[in-house]
Amino acid sequence: MSVIGKRGMGLVLATILAITLPANVLASDNDVAEKTEQGKQSSDIDLEMEDSNQNVKEENDSVFGTEGEPVDQISLTKCTITFSENSFICDGKAKEPGVTVKYGDTILEQEKDYSIEYQNNINIGTASVKVSGIGTYTDSRIANFTILLGKTVLTSTSSYSAIKLRWNKVAGASGYQIYRSTSKTSGFKVIKKIESASTVSYSDTDTKFNTVYYYKIRAYGVADNKTVYGELSAVKEQRKKLAPPDIVKTSVSSDSVKITWSKVKGATGYIVYRSNTENGTYKKIAAVKKSSVTSYTNKNLSSEKTYYYKVRAYRKVNKKNYYGYFSTFKSATTEKFVSGWKYVNGYKLYYDKNGKLVKDVSGIIGKQSSYVIKVNKKKNCVTVYAKDGKSGYIIPVKAFPCSAGKATPITTARTPAKYRWHALNGNCYGQWCTRIKQGFLFHSVMYGKTKNTTLSVSNYNKLGATASHGCIRLRAGDAKWIYDNCKLKTKVIIYNSSNPGPLGKPSAVKLPKWHKWDPTDPTAQYKCKQKGCH
Repeated sequence: MSVIGKRGMGLVLATILAITLPANVLASDNDVAEKTEQGKQSSDIDLEMEDSNQNVKEENDSVFGTEGEPVDQISLTKCTITFSENSFICDGKAKEPGVTVKYGDTILEQEKDYSIEYQNNINIGTASVKVSGIGTYTDSRIANFTILLGKTVLTSTSSYSAIKLRWNKVAGASGYQIYRSTSKTSGFKVIKKIESASTVSYSDTDTKFNTVYYYKIRAYGVADNKTVYGELSAVKEQRKKLAPPDIVKTSVSSDSVKITWSKVKGATGYIVYRSNTENGTYKKIAAVKKSSVTSYTNKNLSSEKTYYYKVRAYRKVNKKNYYGYFSTFKSATTEKFVSGWKYVNGYKLYYDKNGKLVKDVSGIIGKQSSYVIKVNKKKNCVTVYAKDGKSGYIIPVKAFPCSAGKATPITTARTPAKYRWHALNGNCYGQWCTRIKQGFLFHSVMYGKTKNTTLSVSNYNKLGATASHGCIRLRAGDAKWIYDNCKLKTKVIIYNSSNPGPLGKPSAVKLPKWHKWDPTDPTAQYKCKQKGCH
């Protein structure tokens, strides 16, 4: 845009015309006179140009529009400046909000009408933008925005000794203030001022077991020569309770898993839980009632299967258990089972290829030269044992359900006699009888006659429960096995225990009233074939 006055513009045009005259016009007889006149005119033009320069200097305070008319300049002090955002959270990076400058309803264009420069726009406190005018717009303005401390996120855990708080590191912070109360909504007081921005944890030891506390935290820093604070965190509720144990070791066999965990301070004991899947339901499988015991063996498991375990400690206070945190889960996979004999809990047991305990090994070991018969009077269960060399009678061969009686003696005896049929108390008879001692025998459930189709069905259906007058009632097939396989002078031990025995307690089928024969009696099985019942 030119800045030449009107008079000056005329002189320039005249000068241009003079310079561009044809050369032959100058070749005339009056050269000297014309040259003299031209010299005079040249001197006049120089004077005019000086005047023109003076005019330019005087008119330089105006800006011309497209038609050459001057336009008044506008100061930015008459404009409004706004930001896309007026505040930011400090994160260690420069903040540059969008800037809008308006003169009345007119939105100015950046880099054409104005330029911007951000200042102090990284750290917490007051940041600014310097806006400088261009062209029509003059002067500079400073506009401010704010950079704030971020919010802390508080987490907590507990142990018998302390409640431990953790939080995120806040950019720009100088430290943190921790508040505590025993009420969720009031009574919060500062319990600790952390004077290091890099410290992001605190252990509150001034607490009572099984008491609930509430915590809040906020960051603080220095900006514009004064202390400023971040927003308070959400309230964190924490009961002081036992820490979680760590499951430090697992050892496996084909049918068991042993887990070992770390000792928890303040614990009275531990509870063990198990699940079949990582995120499934964990069910209680054991209670370890001594704090000094930190392991447990989970038995009778399937081979080649993965199990998942958790443990938590508890503390007993005034006869009430208070539980700590669960441990993280620990998985363990049982080994592949190889069928055969295994020594388990003092017994020699046989397992099939699927890892299942075989509960009748008479067909595997064959008929033995001697046995020991043990009768669990309390559980009404008979288990026959074979000998394992010098280890003694530790091979459970098979087990039978029975009915003992209140008069059955707790005793150890040797069988003195056997009877195919024998009269019993109450005008009835038993098959395949083996005397234990005195008037006490192993025998089948009674019959009304010495005939296998006169069975007392009501007494047969009581097998597995105490019901006899003192003898040991058995199914006919079981009585016959003792009669056929156990020689006279076989040792019999009658005892009481809540554990039925290593093979468990078999169950006996229930018979309808018309079923007057024992389905295990080999001499009456033809009847079952006829009826198609067993």
